[in-house]
Amino acid sequence: MNLKDQEKVEALVSEMMQSNIDLDLYLYNIWISSRWSQGSIEKMEEAFEKLIFDESVNLNWTTHSTMATLYIKNSRFDKAEDCLRNIETLITGRDRIPYHYLLSHYGIIGKKEEVKRIWESYKTIFPYIPNLGYSAVISSFIRMDDIEEAELLYEEWVSMKTSYDP
Repeated sequence: MNLKDQEKVEALVSEMMQSNIDLDLYLYNIWISSRWSQGSIEKMEEAFEKLIFDESVNLNWTTHSTMATLYIKNSRFDKAEDCLRNIETLITGRDRIPYHYLLSHYGIIGKKEEVKRIWESYKTIFPYIPNLGYSAVISSFIRMDDIEEAELLYEEWVSMKTSYDP
């Protein structure tokens, strides 16, 4: 895929399937991205459907994030938002990273209320907010051209941190 030889990706995936070699989550994500880079949302969705029905793979939030990113690049914000909602249902444990992606993606598609909702949820779940959390939410508001909200969050960040790199 890095060599931009998407036909080779298709051939390898096809060969693996014909040889009954299971694809793992990593390979599915490559295949999905490869199909998108060929310019086919339909083929990308087809690969995603195969993943969903593949019982040997434990689907997690990362693939939905990949799908959201690809939909955003195609200005399919409605489908991206569906993927983001799915991410929320798949977050397990105390992993902060999915929240950073959610903040960023909702910011890119201009969903200010969703950014606020995710941020409040994040602060409730995690009493300590690392620099990356503040960076993600501030960047989202800047993307949405809400400088006032970004400045308020920056001031909150500065007041809460004893060490940071502004």
